[in-house]
Amino acid sequence: MDLVKLRYFQTVAKTLHFRRAAALLNVSQPPLSKSIKTLEDELGTQLFLRSKRRVELTPAGEVLLKRCEKIFQELEDAKAEVKRYSRGEKGTIRIGCEDGTTFSVLPPVLQTTTVSSHFLLGYHSTCRATNFGLVRRRSGCRNCTTAD
Repeated sequence: MDLVKLRYFQTVAKTLHFRRAAALLNVSQPPLSKSIKTLEDELGTQLFLRSKRRVELTPAGEVLLKRCEKIFQELEDAKAEVKRYSRGEKGTIRIGCEDGTTFSVLPPVLQTTTVSSHFLLGYHSTCRATNFGLVRRRSGCRNCTTAD
């Protein structure tokens, strides 16, 4: 089972039509049908009830469709999160300090420093180091530093 087969299955399951699904996926119908058959063989169960005029999901097909939607949503979420890191919208800056004055000077400054309209620099002091990170601001709360 791989993501291509799952994407093919999801498209057929949503359209309930092999020819339309093939057109949406930019593949010809025979390889699409073969891929679905291979997936059914791998899972050991029929995913579709096929007749000359209709395609319907079996109960196993309905379960797999729900799982596919979760899988592909997780992939989109992962992609979006990685992009936030690459754009500098998410991340951590770590600053180590040797004296106690920095703990009294930096936190008040950082609480008022705005990185953008959606993020604040937040801090958390532990042992002899302070961790500063981009923290998503909750809407309507200027002082909120709850991490996203």
